[in-house]
Amino acid sequence: HLTKLEKQALYELAKGLPDGSVVVEIGSYLGGSTCCIASTMIKRDSKLFCVDTFNNDHVSDGNRDIYQEFIINTRHFSSAINVLRGWSKDIAKTFRSNIDCIFIDADHSWGGIMTDLISWCPFLKHQGLIILHDVGWGDCKRCLENVILPIAKEQRINLPNLWGGTLSMAGDKLSAWLAEKYEPFDRQ
Repeated sequence: HLTKLEKQALYELAKGLPDGSVVVEIGSYLGGSTCCIASTMIKRDSKLFCVDTFNNDHVSDGNRDIYQEFIINTRHFSSAINVLRGWSKDIAKTFRSNIDCIFIDADHSWGGIMTDLISWCPFLKHQGLIILHDVGWGDCKRCLENVILPIAKEQRINLPNLWGGTLSMAGDKLSAWLAEKYEPFDRQ
C-alpha cells in the first residue's frame, strides 16, 4: 500500500517522463499505484504495462482473484493501461519494447526482487528510471542498499519506503552484472 506522500512522488516521477514513454509496473495489486502512473499518461501517447498474476500472491491477506477489483479501480485510465496477467519472469520472456521506467512492487523476497530485476533490465533504456517500493525493510531494503545504490547514477526520490533514480548501466550489461554478482536465485 502506498502512503499519500508516496503516491504524490510516484505521480511526479511519472509526469516527468517524456511523451510516448513505456512504463512497466511489476506488481499492480488493486491499482493504486497504477492510477498514479496512468493518470499522467492519458493523451501523451504513453503506455503503462501492468504485470501481475492478480491472484494476490505474496500478499498477507491470502490468495484470491483480484483482477476485477483492479479493472474497476483503474477504469478511468484504461486507455493508457495494458494488462499483462501472469508471472513477471514469464511475461518478460515475450516482452519486446524498450522501457523508459520500471516500477517494482511485487514479490518482496530476495529471489523475487532479483528475478524481476534480471528479467526486466534488458528492456530498460539508458538513463531509464527505476522505482522500487517497500525499500524500508527486509529484502527490498537489502536490494536497494546492496544492488541498486552501488550503481545508482542519479537519485530522484528517496522516501523511507520508495526510491527512484537512474543507474550507471542499463540493458544487457546491467542484467549480466546482476546475474554475475548476485547469484544464486531462481531464474527458471
